[in-house]
Amino acid sequence: MVTSEPNGATVSWKQRGDKHYNFLDHATDWRIENLVIGSYFIHVHKEGCEDNEVEFSDVRASIPSVNIPMKCKSDAK
Repeated sequence: MVTSEPNGATVSWKQRGDKHYNFLDHATDWRIENLVIGSYFIHVHKEGCEDNEVEFSDVRASIPSVNIPMKCKSDAK
């Protein structure tokens, strides 16, 4: 599960070593389905906020999740 603060960010991801990101059709909170064990870069974007990216590698957890905070302008929702 990918969550962001604030909620409603678009999500893209790529596996370590990949050149291109995969984009989800849904905004946070949402699951990235069928990831194989490995390291991933998960990127979030929301208008009025600074993009943020984290490295994530714990796909072995029963419900793997990552929360990605974003710095936003005071008027961003």
